[in-house]
Amino acid sequence: MKRPARALAGVLAGGAVLSPVHAVSAHAKKPTAVKVRHSDPETKKAAAAHGHSSFLLDAIFHDESSHNPGAHNRKTDAAGLGQHTAGGRKAVERIRRARGERNWRYTRADAFDAVRAIWATAELLAYLIDYCGSLPRALGAYATGSCRKGMTYARRILRYAEWLRQASEPRT
Repeated sequence: MKRPARALAGVLAGGAVLSPVHAVSAHAKKPTAVKVRHSDPETKKAAAAHGHSSFLLDAIFHDESSHNPGAHNRKTDAAGLGQHTAGGRKAVERIRRARGERNWRYTRADAFDAVRAIWATAELLAYLIDYCGSLPRALGAYATGSCRKGMTYARRILRYAEWLRQASEPRT
């Protein structure tokens, strides 16, 4: 996969990021337009609360659902921004219950709620980092359910998060 050309992304005065004209999608062979956007305030809050970069969460949301809170994969029943499967939704419930929130539920309908999906993704990723021991392995586990698999996914997410970070920096 080619990285999106940094020269194609520009920054307006005040830090607003222009979308690159073309970038290579990880899921398509043809170049596609990629929307680069600032993290919304909820993504920034969730990222900060769980020790993540908001660019990392944005990269996950871009790769999983193209920032579409209504995204649904009929084959796997993955839903929402983070494309949480039934197993992922149960994992988030177990994490919350282990922290003492006994009546907290994260259902398929909740996965379509952008705010709940953002927080669930940040919380699940924080747990996976502790469980797997590193961010790349945690990203692999997010994608496959195993800390030993999904390294291609992890590299793609980390590259895209770094590209988002660089694209958001003001040009001098």
